[in-house]
Amino acid sequence: MAVSGVPYGYLRSPGDSQPGLFPLGDQAAVIPSFAGDGIAIALHMAFLAARVHASGGDSNMYQRLAYTDLTRPVRNAELLASVLSYRLGRKAAFLCARLWPTMLRETILETRVGQSLRSR
Repeated sequence: MAVSGVPYGYLRSPGDSQPGLFPLGDQAAVIPSFAGDGIAIALHMAFLAARVHASGGDSNMYQRLAYTDLTRPVRNAELLASVLSYRLGRKAAFLCARLWPTMLRETILETRVGQSLRSR
């Protein structure tokens, strides 16, 4: 019951921006818990909001940048969570991790918001 109703995969769209509002953490995106990146997302969004505000940007600019930064990791984590929710998916994931250990690392990195920062 503690996690029922959690809107995993939620991503605030650029069209949802409101003047003067810079949503952080779960108000910007909700990544599946197994990804372990929720706090990193909150910190990333706080840094982004501060940077946009300090440069004279508005909440609309912030929301567009936030959406760009969060879409890939949230969507990838949702896809992975969907695959891992099935027994066959878990077996395939373990087999792939055993056969191609580097693929495991790359898969994990694809669910991390920090990758967005490095690509800028």
